[in-house]
Amino acid sequence: MTATPDVPAAGASTSGPDASGPDASAPGSPAPDRGWAPVRRRPRSVAPWTRTRLRSAPGAAVALMLLVAVTVLLAAGFPRAYDRYQDSALDKALAGTPLSARAVEGRLSYGGPGQRPLQDADSSAPAALLRTRDGIAPAITPPLRVRPVDVSYGLHSTGINDRLDDPWLPRPEDLAPVLTLDWQADLAAQVRMVSGRLPQGPPGDWPGPTPVLRFGTAPPLALEVAVSAGTATIMHLKTGSVLHLSPDFGRRAVLTVVGVYQPLQPGAAFWQGEPRLRQPTFDVHVPLTQDRLRQWHMEAVVGAGANPYLADLGGIEEYWWFPVAAGQLHAYEIPAAQSELSALTTGADSGQANGTPGIPQGVELSSSLPIGLAAFSAHSGALDPVLTVGGAGAAGVAGAVLLMAAGLAADRREEELRLLRARGAGLTGLGLRLLAETGCCVLLGGGLGLAGALLLFPGPRWQAPVAAAAAPALLTLLAVPLRALARHRRIRAAGRAEDVTTARPSRRRTVLEVSVLVVAAAAGFGVRRQGLPAGDGPNLLLSAAPVLLGLAGALLLMRVYPWPLRAVARPTARRGGAVAFLGLARAGRASATASVLPLLAMLLALTVGVFGSELLSDVGTARAQAALLQVGADARVDGAQGPLPAALVAAVRRSPGVRTVQPVLRGTVPISVTGTAADLYGVDPAGYAAMSRPAGEGFDPARLAYAGTGPIPVLASPDVAQVLGGAPFPVQDEFGTFEVRVVGTLAGTPAGRSSFVLAPAAALTALPRPQQGADAPTTLLIDGPVDGAALRAVVDRTSGPSLTDVQVRAELLAQLGTDPLQTGAARLYLASVLAAALLCVVAVLLALLQAAPGRSALLARLRTMGLTPRQGYALILVEALPQVLAGVLAGTALGAASIPLLSPAVDLSALVGATVDSGLQAEPLPLLLPGAALLLLTVGVVSAEAAVLGRRQIGTELRAGDRR
Repeated sequence: MTATPDVPAAGASTSGPDASGPDASAPGSPAPDRGWAPVRRRPRSVAPWTRTRLRSAPGAAVALMLLVAVTVLLAAGFPRAYDRYQDSALDKALAGTPLSARAVEGRLSYGGPGQRPLQDADSSAPAALLRTRDGIAPAITPPLRVRPVDVSYGLHSTGINDRLDDPWLPRPEDLAPVLTLDWQADLAAQVRMVSGRLPQGPPGDWPGPTPVLRFGTAPPLALEVAVSAGTATIMHLKTGSVLHLSPDFGRRAVLTVVGVYQPLQPGAAFWQGEPRLRQPTFDVHVPLTQDRLRQWHMEAVVGAGANPYLADLGGIEEYWWFPVAAGQLHAYEIPAAQSELSALTTGADSGQANGTPGIPQGVELSSSLPIGLAAFSAHSGALDPVLTVGGAGAAGVAGAVLLMAAGLAADRREEELRLLRARGAGLTGLGLRLLAETGCCVLLGGGLGLAGALLLFPGPRWQAPVAAAAAPALLTLLAVPLRALARHRRIRAAGRAEDVTTARPSRRRTVLEVSVLVVAAAAGFGVRRQGLPAGDGPNLLLSAAPVLLGLAGALLLMRVYPWPLRAVARPTARRGGAVAFLGLARAGRASATASVLPLLAMLLALTVGVFGSELLSDVGTARAQAALLQVGADARVDGAQGPLPAALVAAVRRSPGVRTVQPVLRGTVPISVTGTAADLYGVDPAGYAAMSRPAGEGFDPARLAYAGTGPIPVLASPDVAQVLGGAPFPVQDEFGTFEVRVVGTLAGTPAGRSSFVLAPAAALTALPRPQQGADAPTTLLIDGPVDGAALRAVVDRTSGPSLTDVQVRAELLAQLGTDPLQTGAARLYLASVLAAALLCVVAVLLALLQAAPGRSALLARLRTMGLTPRQGYALILVEALPQVLAGVLAGTALGAASIPLLSPAVDLSALVGATVDSGLQAEPLPLLLPGAALLLLTVGVVSAEAAVLGRRQIGTELRAGDRR
């Protein structure tokens, strides 16, 4: 019975302190009405959703963050690595070229034939040259960057036949040495005097130009000069030597050597504009008789006061070299650099333009750098399609792995989200909460991956790496909430997803699959017809051909996969053992939709891996074949001026590593009335045929058998055979007058590549009236592990004055593999393949992780029923291997199909470094190795998983209320 509170009597006073205080009413009495609502306590705040969910599953959150970090690192690192490899290749290409091929050059000539005379000495004074340098330098703007320390300028004489008459100078081909006189600014700071001093100009002022005709009788000039230590050694000069210069046009000169200097930094750009200031060159001289002779060409420096006097020797040329600094020009700046060079040499900035501030009238600016940049861009563009294939494949695998991770995260929340939807939670609210939860992991992982890529691959551009990093981060950020909401857009009861073997695809899925197949077929047809894009920007359809091929293969495999699985599972149901039946039954119960992404990852990785393995293998094979075709044998010695001496042939036979030597005679066969001739090679048929077989150019030596009478049987190249026909053809050359008859054709031969006739050497040497020396070989083809240095030493000792050319196949093969563009592209493509393989392994691990809880509970229950550890291993293997085995077989098949599909679009010559036949050849080892490695890795992972699950306590797995 509830007590009724006391109510104050009518008329009772309620005023006063006792009536207004908080204790005025008795305990339990209602609060007096004071005109406001009673104060309510604020309910306790609920813990934030994001923090609660992240703390409930920290392992899954950290794993998602690390996966995003690795994927973003790979995505952002690819453009950075591409820029670094391109810049490194460009730097090496520029550093390996002469100064004339990588610099802007200014020229101004005086006093030569047909040129304006030098009117005053101030025009050639150092101050005038310096002003011109300061006027040209501001016109060279970025992306062209020039370091002031590399700029050199000066002037030199221009006579190309200014010979020295002194008979005591070296004359290897009985030709007098050629001398160029030069003055270059800042020479004193770049040299160390070995003896003597630097030269000075003649005393007094220059009297003006002296009109001198060729072979004039004006008194000779007396000038002081200095030479380098290398020039002094080779030309037998010293301080005090006197030289007599006879120019082709101008006054004679008497030159006194007053000093010998040594360059402090011989490799600096200062010496590259005038390399003969360091050491003379042995140049080829072709006189009117067309004989290839050689003569020394040296250069000596004069004092600044002698500059105007050089014009009297036949003319002077002022020069300014502005070399583009190595390491300062980036590959992506090449188009802007080409535009700048074009404007500088031919546009308004050119020195030829009238009124250009700071550049004197008549100065011509030129550069060969655009030619080198164009060649670099063309070579790089030929390699880009290969990198596109690798990058697109790795991107497809990364996308599949991220979608798998999103699906795994959504499946982990399946029961929770279904319960929230049943209690009235809206899709928008759930989506925003999932987005916030996923964003914490994705943003942190993406930031770590992007920072790692920017630190590991430093470079000037950041836009492309940031855009590449945003793609996987955004995909993961949206995939998790969208995947979860797609499965809970309608409230439904709990149930198991459709099995692989029982799923009936909807019409929507069928339309989607057909669309993918059509697009993949269109991409494949486009690749076959047009090739992969190069140079004009990426073509997304063609570049995505490997990804579309893998996706189409995964969809087709999911359609076909249930049939062999049911066919294999049916016999196991009748057998006594339960392991195979249970394993195949669980393999068939895998989710049909969740199985597509692991298969897609495996198929893409194997497609790219097989194609990459074949590509890299064929590149090595093609390089070896190209080196062999170019040399013709393991080594080759050619006589540039005619037959080789008998002593040289004998010495080569005794060289280290030489097994056999095939001498080749050489003549000519006229094949046209216009004077066109084919090369005639006389060989020993048996030995030459054996040496030709490794290059794929062998023949039957019996076809060149000669009975001693009648036309000489020959083998000819197809073009020559078409002209000569099958009838006897008369020939008159070095061997005499005879007839030849074509008995067959050869596409190529080691002695020569085109327009040749191959004849037995014995038949040629037996002719009655050969010219003197016609029976001596002009080429030696050498078989064996030849030591190139020892062979060259032997040839140099025994060749005498004749010129010889030595080629070694091993050296050429090593040179083919050192091009920075080729090696960089191969490494970057290999990195893409390895990244795809790594992500494929992650996909397999995620697929195994997705089924791990149910598999763990199953093993625990079966252990209570007597399942042995060995049977547990077998059960897990039987459950996991069907899908992996199907993926390996299908991926290997797709990789094999990608070779004929993509190989016509790949320029193998750009990767090899020599012209080779396009196309890839399927070989067993590169074809099967990636799939076998993936299969072995899966077996190892599954075995490790079974070992870990076997150590767990049964009670831990069999908890009350466990629904797994």
